Amino acid sequence: MCGRFAMYSSLQDLLKYIKTVSGRDVYTPSYNISPGQYAPAIKLSDNMLIIDKFKWGIDYTYKNKRSLLVNSRIETLTDRKKIRTNSRFTKCVIPANGFYEWKSRKKPFYCYSKTSNLLFLGGIILRNENTEQFSIITRESQGILQDLHHRMPLMITESIMTDWLSSDWGAILPEFDFNDLVMHPISTEINSVKNNYPELIEQQKTDQLELVF
Repeated sequence: MCGRFAMYSSLQDLLKYIKTVSGRDVYTPSYNISPGQYAPAIKLSDNMLIIDKFKWGIDYTYKNKRSLLVNSRIETLTDRKKIRTNSRFTKCVIPANGFYEWKSRKKPFYCYSKTSNLLFLGGIILRNENTEQFSIITRESQGILQDLHHRMPLMITESIMTDWLSSDWGAILPEFDFNDLVMHPISTEINSVKNNYPELIEQQKTDQLELVF
């Protein structure tokens, strides 16, 4: 799963990958993006990759209770015909410097790439009349993340981004080198959505052997 992530690179850094921006106020760099907030996402428009900002979390009602769909299982997306055939749903890619995962509330970790400054997370956008909202797609955990949680974000490599965005929902999962992922323990200050500063991703020393991977 993915319940919080960091995207602190500048818009100029993003434009090294994507050349087109939709709107002037695309996003505000953040070390602690949480559901309900706005974040940048990449989508196809007229066969071009563009960056825009979208609300994280798709509004839905379940048993008369309103909630946010923050994560979407890849298995569900490929099985549900109403999603595959509904033009209001489309794929997107969420750029992130890294994301956070918890072994418990007292043991948060920062997960990121050891070879690239950015990760690209697969997502789904729901277009409504007045807004576009996204949910991060998850899959079964692989590599070191299996020690933290049974689900992880779907990773998209830069080289196949356009092909993945233009493919149908039943396409094979994109290949990703899970050996490229690294993580380290961080401060529990990340637990509060009010905290937002670079120190959140700094590695914390620990004497607990169970935190060494």
